[in-house]
Amino acid sequence: SDFAKDILPVGKGTVVGILSRFNGGWQLFLRTIGDVKDFDGLPVTPEQPTAGTFFNETFGTGTYPSGNRPKINEFTDFDMKAPIQYADALAWADIRSVSGDNGAHIWLPANREVALKITGLNTANKGAVTLSFQLAANLFDAGTTANLNDIQVKVNGALLSFTNQVLSNAAGDNGKFYTITIPNIPQTTTTLEFVSSAELNKVGFRLDNIKLIGGDSNTGGVPGGTIVVTP
Repeated sequence: SDFAKDILPVGKGTVVGILSRFNGGWQLFLRTIGDVKDFDGLPVTPEQPTAGTFFNETFGTGTYPSGNRPKINEFTDFDMKAPIQYADALAWADIRSVSGDNGAHIWLPANREVALKITGLNTANKGAVTLSFQLAANLFDAGTTANLNDIQVKVNGALLSFTNQVLSNAAGDNGKFYTITIPNIPQTTTTLEFVSSAELNKVGFRLDNIKLIGGDSNTGGVPGGTIVVTP
């Protein structure tokens, strides 16, 4: 174009263009300099921190074009797409659903190391950020026990303090999802990891509904900045 080096005007106004999608991201093409209209020239007040959920991965319904029980590295039907990226360095985890369940989740098989990584996240200008996700242990056999902290969480490579909660078949915890809510996630987060060793992950876990929620220090109902676990 002959106006590529022009500086956009100050303030608020109207931009007309052609909206398209490329490689998972949105693009807006301006046709001419006349597509930039009616800017008021007034400085714009910086945006305040955004409250509410800005990352929400549910893993869909369980029926996908990418096939039955696809591995993480092969799955293409995530809710949150580019620049968000998902990777499983060990290729053990897959996407599956359970009979009677309304959706799908990540299955982390028993006696396997867990190395699930989500990159491309950005918590900047979101206020105090809360991480929320759901875990369910596979406790099918009588007498089987596990602990929610058998699956650990890292943010930007740093291991988060995690809750100690014993789960058992006898207590009716087989397949029961627990929501773990962790407040005060660091700003400018780029990497979120769910990790475990084969020694810790003895029963297998289901991971679902990963969220990042922006807002004030009480976002997500987390009084005093404590970790909250709810069935």
